[in-house]
Amino acid sequence: MEWMCGGANIKRTFLKFLALSIASPITSSCKDKSMRSSNERAPNVPERVTINIMPDQTIEIRGFKRAYDFCLDDSRNLLIPDFLGGVVHKISPRWQYIGYYTTTQPYFRESVAGEFYPGALTTPHSVATSGNILYVVEMNRNDVCALDGVSPPVRKLIQGLRKPTTITREGDGKFYISNWEGRSIVRATHDFATMDILYSPLGPWEHCVQSVCAASPELDQAMGFSKPHAVKLDLLGRLNIVDQGLRSVIRIDNSQPNAKIEVLNTYPTLKGQWVSAEYLNDAQASYFTSPTDIAFTRDGGFFVSDTMGNRIFRYDSVGNLTQVIGSIDSVKSLGRYRFDHVLVSLHNPYGIKVLGERIMIADRKNERIIGIKI
Repeated sequence: MEWMCGGANIKRTFLKFLALSIASPITSSCKDKSMRSSNERAPNVPERVTINIMPDQTIEIRGFKRAYDFCLDDSRNLLIPDFLGGVVHKISPRWQYIGYYTTTQPYFRESVAGEFYPGALTTPHSVATSGNILYVVEMNRNDVCALDGVSPPVRKLIQGLRKPTTITREGDGKFYISNWEGRSIVRATHDFATMDILYSPLGPWEHCVQSVCAASPELDQAMGFSKPHAVKLDLLGRLNIVDQGLRSVIRIDNSQPNAKIEVLNTYPTLKGQWVSAEYLNDAQASYFTSPTDIAFTRDGGFFVSDTMGNRIFRYDSVGNLTQVIGSIDSVKSLGRYRFDHVLVSLHNPYGIKVLGERIMIADRKNERIIGIKI
C-alpha cells in the first residue's frame, strides 16, 4: 500500500496505522470484491494500469503487455484482454480501474494470491459477454472458452479452430468468431448449442458437429476467405467481414433472395465506396495495408482500422471516405489525395469500438487503449 506521512510524526503515525490495521483489517478498494485489485498483483500482470484523461478529453489507458481487442459488457464496463499477461482487465464507465479476471476459477472469483491454476488463461485475444458469462478467444490454444462459475471452471465451447482472432455478440443475439488461419467465420446461438461455419462469402453456412468447427477445406482462392480478422453486423443487419488477407471489407446482405455481396477496398479514386464482389480478390488495388476491425456509428457511418498502415479510416453511411486518423506519415502515404485528418501517433492499431463520442482504439505496439473524440 502506498502512503505518506511527514517528518517527526512518522513513528507516531505508523503506530496509529498499525493499531487500526489490527482492529480493522484493510480491504481492497476494488469495487467488485470478487476480483483482484491493482494492489493484488498476480505474477504475469503489469505493475499498474493507469488511466489518463487529457485536456482535449482523449482517454489513454496503459499497463498492458499486449492488447489486441476489447469489449463492453452489459453494464458498459470496458473489458480488455491482455494477450501476453493472461488476464482480462475491467474498467468502469467512469474510467476507474476495477480489477482483473485471471485464472479458470469460477467467473469473477479470486484464486489463491499469486497462483495460477492448470488451464489458466494463457493468450486471451478477444472477449465477449452475455449476462454473467465471459467468453474468451484463446488464440494459441485454438479454442473459445467460457468462464461461468460452474465445474469445470472453463468450458471449451469450440475446438478445431486455427488461430481465432475475435469474438463479438451482435444485435441478432448470436456470437461471431473469426477463424483467422482457418479462413472461416463461426456463428453460434446465444447458448452455443448450435453452431455454423462459413468458408466463403458465397455461402452456404454449414453446421458444426459436436462443437468442432474444422479449418477451411481446399477452396478456390477466388471463392473463399483469406484471413478474416473481424465480423460485425451493421445497423441494417448486414454481415461485415474484415479480411486481412484480401485487404478488404466484405459486406453480405442476406435480406434478399440471392445474397448481395459488396466489397470496400477500391484504390483508383480512394473514394472508398462499396463495389461489386468482382473486386474481392483485387488486393493489389486496395489502399488498406492490413485491415483488422470495423466499428459503426449511430448514423450508419463506420471506421476501419488499418494496422500496418498505422491509421484508422472513417466513412459516411454510403461508404465515402471522410477522415483519416493517424500520424502525418500515415496520412501522407495516401499520396495526392487529401482528406480531413486527426493527427495522432498510432502503431499497429487493431480493435476499435465507438463509445459515445469517442473512437476507442487498441493501439497495440504503443501498449495502450486510446479514446479519441470524434
